[in-house]
Amino acid sequence: MVECPSKFPMIGREDVVAELRCDIDRLKEGIGGCVILEGAPGLGKTRLLEEITAYANQRQVAKASGYATELDHVAPMATLRSFPCGARWSDTEIAGLEGLKIVEQFRERLEAMLGNGPLLVVLDDAQWADELTALAMRILVPELSSSPVLWVLARRPGPVQGYAQRSIDWLLREEARLLRLEPLSEPQIVQLCSVLLRAEPDQKLLELASRSGGSPFLVEHLVRGLCDSDRLRIDKGVATLVDGDLSMDFLREGDRLLYNLSDSARWLLQAGSVLARPFTVEEVANLTGQSPVDTLPVFNEAVTAGVLVDRGEEFSFRHDLIRSAMYNTLPGPVRQILHREASTLLRKEGRPSGESALHLLRSDTEGDEQLLNVLCQAVEQMAATSPGAAADLILHVFHTLPADHKRNPALVADAVRLLATVGRIREAKEFAEEMLQAGMHLIDEGALLMGLADVSYLTGDYRAVLRYTDQALAISGIQQVVRGRLQALRAHGLLEEQSPGVDSVTAAETAATLAIEEAYRTADDSALACGYSGRCKAAREKGLLHTAAAFAREAVRIADDTGGHERHRHPRIWLSAVLTGADRLEEAEETLMTDQGQSDRLGTAWSKPLWHYHMADLRLVAGRLCEAKAEAEAGLRVAEQLNTSAQNVRLLVLLARVALHQGDLAACRDHIERTRRLLRDGEQHSPVLLTWVVAMLAQAEGEPDRAYTALSALLECDNLRMRLLVKAPHAAAHIIGITKQVGAAYNAAALLTTAQVLEEHNPDVPSIAAAARHAEGAHDEDLTKLHAAVQAYRSSPRVLARAMALYDTARLEAANDRHETVRLLESALRDFDACGAEREAECVRWELERRGARLGPSEKPVDGPGGVSGLTSSELRVARLVAEGLTNREVATKLFLSPHTVDSHLRHSFNKLGVNSRVELTRWVLANDESAMAALK
Repeated sequence: MVECPSKFPMIGREDVVAELRCDIDRLKEGIGGCVILEGAPGLGKTRLLEEITAYANQRQVAKASGYATELDHVAPMATLRSFPCGARWSDTEIAGLEGLKIVEQFRERLEAMLGNGPLLVVLDDAQWADELTALAMRILVPELSSSPVLWVLARRPGPVQGYAQRSIDWLLREEARLLRLEPLSEPQIVQLCSVLLRAEPDQKLLELASRSGGSPFLVEHLVRGLCDSDRLRIDKGVATLVDGDLSMDFLREGDRLLYNLSDSARWLLQAGSVLARPFTVEEVANLTGQSPVDTLPVFNEAVTAGVLVDRGEEFSFRHDLIRSAMYNTLPGPVRQILHREASTLLRKEGRPSGESALHLLRSDTEGDEQLLNVLCQAVEQMAATSPGAAADLILHVFHTLPADHKRNPALVADAVRLLATVGRIREAKEFAEEMLQAGMHLIDEGALLMGLADVSYLTGDYRAVLRYTDQALAISGIQQVVRGRLQALRAHGLLEEQSPGVDSVTAAETAATLAIEEAYRTADDSALACGYSGRCKAAREKGLLHTAAAFAREAVRIADDTGGHERHRHPRIWLSAVLTGADRLEEAEETLMTDQGQSDRLGTAWSKPLWHYHMADLRLVAGRLCEAKAEAEAGLRVAEQLNTSAQNVRLLVLLARVALHQGDLAACRDHIERTRRLLRDGEQHSPVLLTWVVAMLAQAEGEPDRAYTALSALLECDNLRMRLLVKAPHAAAHIIGITKQVGAAYNAAALLTTAQVLEEHNPDVPSIAAAARHAEGAHDEDLTKLHAAVQAYRSSPRVLARAMALYDTARLEAANDRHETVRLLESALRDFDACGAEREAECVRWELERRGARLGPSEKPVDGPGGVSGLTSSELRVARLVAEGLTNREVATKLFLSPHTVDSHLRHSFNKLGVNSRVELTRWVLANDESAMAALK
């Protein structure tokens, strides 16, 4: 009998092996990355992962290896738990934890491993990973990109479907590298056969091997099967088929892979294939009605034959092709019975409910109460960590139930909520709309419309919020608790949508008041907290910041006292916005940091981009442009990772404002165009800050007429004017300047009145009073008022606004006192330089130069470029802490930042310094330590 070697080199994969080894060598030097290894089943992905893992061992690189199985998508954390650092999780530890919290814990465990050196993370069959693992990939791969971590993810190609495949495709669009495996060529098949047989294959053997489709796995098993069945003869270095006309039975896939196994071994493997994951001896024995001891010889036979692999406490098929082949040989009725038995067995074992429910679904059980009970358990268990998979389970079962089944309304509501949670908004809305058209009881319809309104609010579709709430509120006899929540949502929708020609603020104030009244009557804390948040936002829109703060604090108190779903609304974010507007920046920052800690504990995802926006706005108000940019960029990345774009418009407008101040007009135009595309796609109204930044850009490009045209609607609308000045009080003077440029100063009177009303409402807010004096001085060309504005700004934290007032005062002073003009310009230049506002600083330098002033070195920016490195002070601080060995999370804690912001600073530092790893960054810090520290003093 011809014997094949147990180990042999990979054929046709030499280039891929060399490339992956090069990646390990770079990893050893501290440079990580992400590689997607893609290929059809049987092309050698698993073998390549084994090769690269072995090479990592040789290079003394730590590794964390995991694998996914077909049913992982309904078993939360199943894939994460396949990693050694994930296997330590107990059911008690993860009970009640939200998805983001689990991802954070997994990150901490990886970072603990990184403490000992570079790390290789390998995941096989990643296309089957559960939803939580898919989320971990989207978050951790980019966040750990500056660390010495190499991710190698193997997946099968195919149409995009499922969370894991979408996450991998997203990684490929971002920064991952694709290595695609192709089928073996004819010469490579010849070479593989020659290596296995230690002889040249004859033509008939090659024709048979060619039927493998170039799969090295199938070629190997074909050759081994022929050898084991004594169907090959080797003579004078040539391997020849003994039986040149093999039967069709032998050529069938299942027989070709499992030839010469006993009937009992085949039955055991067929039963095990139904489980679609690694299994224990006890599980297969119970499934087939045998004693575990009686099955041991059969397991031994399967392992000896190379069909099963011993994983310690479990066995798995050596390759999924074998499992699929065995599963496909089962007759339909037998397969259904095994699935039903598997469901019962898994429930007894305490396995994830989703896994049990999926087996029941595959057993063709229709309308069964047992299935519904198992489903409800599964949905409850999966909702926190795998909401999308939970929704899919509901949809599977829903279509098997009669149209009038009593559980339908609850199932529909749960499915819509869960689909929306994972960003499948269109699917959620289409399903809900379909159910509404099919006809539901009015009470159920009202609850469903409320769910749709809630979904639309979280995703930024405020027009839909109003449509759904108006439709639901028109239903007679709707429950009071539902009515209260609808009014609260309607208030938020009105404030965000702000349709032209509609007094949205007053309407929102009324809706929020009704929500609070209903909430007190029904003792509904959710509507109460949401209603008070609505009152807060309405008061802020009217310029009543003290009133707004009182309402926001009440919403926070309710959320903290009840500790329920109300906290998921994150009322502290709205409180921070009010505090920022009132110049209480330190308190606003403290409020946001408290909210971040709460968000981490709760695992809420939707609020994170919004959190970054308000932190970026706070930085912009303080004149820390580079930090504002880093926060906004971090918010955009988080939105992409979480597959939600609700806050992208806000973030892009803020980035456009920063780019304009920094003199990057091309970036400003790009951000504006991206914002407009989002608005067109979502059929949303243009936000007032976008109107302003478009006008500022036009003025910067020397087109004041175009700037004035862009502002026309804002100048005519009371609500829009107040809305702008609450967020940017200094805009009044800027816009008045534009109207004077085009000879339309008469059209700025209403804007000036708005600035004065805002001051009347908030007499103790320095920047608002200063902005009113600035606007009056610009409108009346009154030096006394301009000087008063500058003086008032000295009590305000708004450095950029003060610099603008200094610049305008200097230009008007020029006709009177040259020395005073120069002094004012020099003060403005110091402030603009300190903020990194290069465009405005350049204008001031030009004014000084034409007056003959001697310009000394620029002031050190608060957060602008520093020294020859070009790093900002924030980037330098992060770089030094990284050089000390701190992780991103530890740096974030030390500097009171979010980990996403730290990651943003590191990305900028890498680009500026031309480095690719934390190791190289550390070398730079050590080589430039003295200058780096001097820049921080």
